[in-house]
Amino acid sequence: ASRQLAVRQRPSVARLAASPPGGNAKSGDGSSSSSKRPAGMDKPWWQIEEEMDRLVGPRMPFRVERVSPPPAESLGYQLFDSKTSRGDVIKMKGSESPFVVSKVRYLYDLVNGRYRIRTKVLEVQTPRRFQINEQLEGMVPRETAE
Repeated sequence: ASRQLAVRQRPSVARLAASPPGGNAKSGDGSSSSSKRPAGMDKPWWQIEEEMDRLVGPRMPFRVERVSPPPAESLGYQLFDSKTSRGDVIKMKGSESPFVVSKVRYLYDLVNGRYRIRTKVLEVQTPRRFQINEQLEGMVPRETAE
């Protein structure tokens, strides 16, 4: 009865919880399989939030700007994998042509004495322009510090 009372006290958290991979394989309380609860109902709220962060966390909003060929143009915001980096090919919603990431920038704000990420910016180019720029960079000799 006390377990059912605890479940009734947090129904909104249970609706938000995503089922963990593999289901509820480890119950630990010896309950029979006929009284199965929905996945996530037997976890405390802080573990449910950690699970949601793990599932949703890898995708982050980026501001996308086409920088080459000039003039630069803002393509808007879109969710991408947090590990998106230089050389990755991305596709924007509403655009048929792909883009290649040429640079990833982070803009910071100083808040309460700590720097916090304000915006993440992807600078993109068309694949053809990216290839041309890479060839041009290879033709220019790099100066070595002596």
